Parts: sequence; structure tokens; C-alpha cells
Amino acid sequence: MKTVIDKLNAALQGGFNVAAKAAVMHADGRMVATWPGDAAPSLAASISTVQEFFGDDWQDGDVAILNDVNQGATHGSQLTAVAPRFGGGKISGWTASRVNVPDLGGWLPGGYSPQAVDRWAEAARFVRAKLLRAGRERREVSDLLRLNSRTPKATRHLALAAANAALELGRVASPSDFEQAWSLDSATLVEKLQRVAGKVATASSKVALPAGWAALEDIKVEVYALGERLRIVTSGPAHSWLPVNLGEHASRDLVVAAVAAVLGAQRVETGALASLIEVQIQGELLAAPTAAGVGLGRETTGAALHAATCEAAATVLGRHAPKDAMQAWLRRETVGALDWSTGKLDADSASRLLSIESEIPQ
Repeated sequence: MKTVIDKLNAALQGGFNVAAKAAVMHADGRMVATWPGDAAPSLAASISTVQEFFGDDWQDGDVAILNDVNQGATHGSQLTAVAPRFGGGKISGWTASRVNVPDLGGWLPGGYSPQAVDRWAEAARFVRAKLLRAGRERREVSDLLRLNSRTPKATRHLALAAANAALELGRVASPSDFEQAWSLDSATLVEKLQRVAGKVATASSKVALPAGWAALEDIKVEVYALGERLRIVTSGPAHSWLPVNLGEHASRDLVVAAVAAVLGAQRVETGALASLIEVQIQGELLAAPTAAGVGLGRETTGAALHAATCEAAATVLGRHAPKDAMQAWLRRETVGALDWSTGKLDADSASRLLSIESEIPQ
């Protein structure tokens, strides 16, 4: 898996943060490997969406692609590729890969649009469609991606890189390759959780917003240790008409990321961790309806959700809440730095996004 991730991260030069992700799902629906592990909830949602839509209409070499926040994406400028893995003439598992792209439309590059009044103003929405059919590019799909991007060559290049990465992962990795490691990680984590069974903790955190923006109610998180799993209840206000909401799947990833940071869990282990966390989401700010913008959600509401989860989880697990864990997560995930005076990407980040197009060959 690491080889596939490294190749995908190198798909664009010029300092662009591809933030590559990959996952292997067993045919029974278990996510047996995920990199990074805290992306397991959102990647599982994307795979499930594709499975439900296409049913049995698959052949070897098919890859579907999507970016919709309602279908697993954590923001609009992100593409997920999903492919079946065949064995013995039938589907034996699923693979997925995910990449950031510089632009998919909206007011401003990268989906950072403080003036966006809804999701459509942040980026074009692409629901599941097959980019590759039997290993061959469907130009009607890649052309739709190009036509809705200020960086058409870079966007197509990354979409195809993600699709080919999903196929390569299916060739080099079987779900059974990860079964033993996943089981061991799960057993280790269950043992840790059993030691704190019955503990409960609550924490809250304020949502930091760009200068002059109206304040939001705090984000509240309750963590319950239930023996072999954690129940985490997150609460927030109604959705905002500012683009600071989180999609449901981004919220779930952030909760897992926070618990993983508290435990110091890494790689496959955090993929197992996701299966041991039951997340309940209350309030549309943390599970935004389609109309609500999410472009700045990770840096604002997401940071508050992460902080509150870290604090409550650390109390339950008897550990210290890690410093700067959310900033490390943002550096790993985002395409640039936020200018807190405007709510836009800072000038250097925005310029770099658009300059990447010139580095892609015709």
C-alpha cells in the first residue's frame, strides 16, 4: 500500500499537497486496511455509495470516481476512485484511492470561497461515474471534470492517477493480506478500551472564525467507554449559512483522527480503531445538508470538533490531549494555508494552485 500511496503523492510536482489516501475493503464490508487510518469512515462511505449505485455492473478494470460531500468526500476539491477486486471470477474485495485536486469550480480555487452561499458555489458536484471502463478512459467523464476546473490538465491527470492507483492496489494487495494485522490491532485496541469501561467525559470547544464573522455556539463532545468500543456523541448548532459546516463523513473522520491522536495509533491500527468507535452526530453544523457550504469547515468547525474530542477522549482513556494534533492533520489534508483575515486561501497558496496547470504536459 505504501508504494501506491507514494506514487500517488508524487503525481503532481510543484509542492501541491495531493494528500493521497487508499483503502482495501473485504467483500463482507470490513475496511481491513486504510492509509491514513482516520480516513476509514469517509472512504467506506464512498465505496458503499458506488457499490449501491452500480450493483453487479462491474468488470475487471472498471473504476468509478466521485467528489460529492454527501457520498464520502470531506470537501469538494477531492476525488475518490473506487474499484472492485476480482478473484475466482467474482468480486473478492474493493479498493479505493483519494486525492486532492487544485480546483473543481466554485467561486475560488480549491473550494475556499467565503462568499459561497451554498455547496454549488464551492465546487462542481460529481456523483459516482465510471472514469475507466475495462481499463480504458471514458472521455465523456474526464471531459466533464476538465470543463469544470480552472486547472483542467492537472485535474484530469490526478483523476486518472487515482483511478490507476485503485487498480494497482487491487493487483498488489488482497484483503486477506491485511486480515492478521487488522485482527491483532483490533484486539490490542479492545484490550485498551476494556481497561476504562464505564468511564464518561464531556468537553466543549469554541469555533474560531475569520475576522468579523458572526460567532457560533460551541461544539460539545461526550465520550462513553462501553467495554469493547467507544460511543462518541457530538453536538453542534443548526447549520450555518457561512461555509463553515462539516459534512457528516468529515465529522466522522475527525472524531477518529482525534481519538487516534490521543492513543498514538498509527496506520492500519487506526483503520481498526474506526470500527470500534460509534459516532452519533447531533446538529446540522456537523452533518451539513446539501445546501450548506463546507469549504472552510475543516479549519473552523472541524478544529473545534477535534479539540473537544481530544479533550474528552483523553479524560476517558487516561492520557494527555496531544498538542498541535489538529494542525498536523490540516497540514496533511489541505491544499494551502487559510488567510484568517479574509476566509480565503492566502495569496501564495492560491497562486501556487493555479500555477500547477503549467507543469502538466499537453
